[in-house]
Amino acid sequence: MHKYERFIIYPLLIVALFYGFAGEQMGTTAQEVMDKLVVREISVVNSRNNEVINIGNRGMFGGGSFEIYNATNNAIVTLSSTIEGSGAIEVYGKEGNMLIAQSVNEEGGGSIGIFNRHNNIVIGLGQTVSDELGIGGGHGLINVYDKYGEDFRSYKHGIY
Repeated sequence: MHKYERFIIYPLLIVALFYGFAGEQMGTTAQEVMDKLVVREISVVNSRNNEVINIGNRGMFGGGSFEIYNATNNAIVTLSSTIEGSGAIEVYGKEGNMLIAQSVNEEGGGSIGIFNRHNNIVIGLGQTVSDELGIGGGHGLINVYDKYGEDFRSYKHGIY
């Protein structure tokens, strides 16, 4: 071996050994596309390791959910399943109090509840439900509550 060959050969051998032990993880820029990804939960955290997004099975009664959190770790938007197997959307204030809830009532119609800062319902939108004989139901309904969520006035179409 000549005097200066070792300055070329030895570094090349070290680099070759390094790449050999590193495997496929070194220097690859190709993306892998998977047909299906199966996990129980996915959490996205910020630089302070606080959860900001969660996708998982935290829904009511074991169903799926998608939750977005604010900087103070309070949920501000939740999409989840209900006990009936339908969907629900909830929007929260910065302190964590529910402000808007959209869900499905027992007869399969949609409903929207608007809440004040004290977690009391103040407006309810939805449909009328059938009586015990199955008569009526399905008409539009607006309930306007007092600030305590107790006394209300209704406007509904039809007599049921």
